[in-house]
Amino acid sequence: MTTRPEPGGWTLEAIRASRPGSMLEAIGFEPLEVGDGRCLAAMEVGPSVIQPRGLVHTGAFVTLADAAATYAALTVTDPEATWDLGRFPYAVQVSANVVRNTDRGRVTADARVVHRGRTMQVVETEVRDGQGRLLARVTTTHVVVPRNGPAGE
Repeated sequence: MTTRPEPGGWTLEAIRASRPGSMLEAIGFEPLEVGDGRCLAAMEVGPSVIQPRGLVHTGAFVTLADAAATYAALTVTDPEATWDLGRFPYAVQVSANVVRNTDRGRVTADARVVHRGRTMQVVETEVRDGQGRLLARVTTTHVVVPRNGPAGE
């Protein structure tokens, strides 16, 4: 089950605490940096993220990019890390272009919020291999659905 860290801002520790029991744990999502409108994360290429031909599954690229993009957006919509569902940036559109693939090493996703609206954020994420080569470019649109009360009410 996912653990919710105490409020106080998005830190690497807060993100790591939210992974257990989630898809992020399954792909080996590892946050490396988080800050104002940005999240850098990585995953190792291995059996849990490859397709039958031995290359990284497109879904793994998209999952890595979407997770990094969501945390980047969260630094804008919920900077105190309150986990208020009324401030959560739900991904409603994902566009991915895989331009190269790999069968080894570590891949990183560098997500940056490029539009900071009140209810909508647009995030551009570049996924790169260990040599810095572009593997995929993913654009996500996130929408905040206002709710009354804190998470769980």
